[in-house]
Amino acid sequence: MTVGDLVEIFQDDPSNWIDAENAIGLVVNISPTDPEFYYDKRSVSVLVLGELGDFWEDELYRVERMYDEGR
Repeated sequence: MTVGDLVEIFQDDPSNWIDAENAIGLVVNISPTDPEFYYDKRSVSVLVLGELGDFWEDELYRVERMYDEGR
C-alpha cells in the first residue's frame, strides 16, 4: 500500500465511524511503525467522505484496477 492508493475500509469496530464502513477512500499518509507499541501495525490516514480518518493498515483493502484487464 502506498500514498495515492484507493482503499476500501473494513474496520475492526465499525461503530467507531459507521458511515466509513465499506466506503472507498484515498490514502494520504502512512505512518512508520512504532516498535514500542504495535510491532506489525501502521496507522494510515485516509481521505473518505470528505474527511480525514486514521485506520490500521489491516483494516484497509487496496482496490484493484479491474477495468484495465482485457484491454
